[in-house]
Amino acid sequence: YVWYFFKARVYGADDIQIGNIRFDSNTAIRLPPNLSILATMNTSDQNVFTLDNAFQRRFDMELVRNEFEKGDNANQYGGYKTAAIQIQHDAVIADTNVSWGVFWEWINGKITTILKGLKSTEDKRLGVWFVSNVDGVIDQKVFAEKVLKYLWDDVFKFKRSDIFVEGINSLEKLIEKFEQPEGGGT
Repeated sequence: YVWYFFKARVYGADDIQIGNIRFDSNTAIRLPPNLSILATMNTSDQNVFTLDNAFQRRFDMELVRNEFEKGDNANQYGGYKTAAIQIQHDAVIADTNVSWGVFWEWINGKITTILKGLKSTEDKRLGVWFVSNVDGVIDQKVFAEKVLKYLWDDVFKFKRSDIFVEGINSLEKLIEKFEQPEGGGT
């Protein structure tokens, strides 16, 4: 956080001047004309459902597509828009041979298929940057504690048997199997 300190001059018990602006008990909130407020929202968060609806009625909305953006030149960045997007797509998940892009496409396909007909399937899908790679690798702990936990606790909460193999009956067991798969090692 950057804190700005201004020389303030106090006029009365409720009056203060900062720069050329004088504030008193009747002063409304003032925003500079060059201030833009950008925000995102998840329409499936039921705790703020009425607030989401209010924002949707009052502001222009833009759908941000959940995809690895393609570039104009197929030979540059493996066909992706930027090197960062290509690295994110090709990032290997922990010590597996599975890239984030392959897993991302597969799991989002499962989410839309298994949850078909349920409200807010779109919001349950994993975003391209749901987890970020570090030097081309998605950390094992980050994947387990963020991705697997989200899938277990939120996405497939009522359909776990449709996605997780038999014998996986807790998040702890799921993470344990991911960290120590059959045949040893990670």
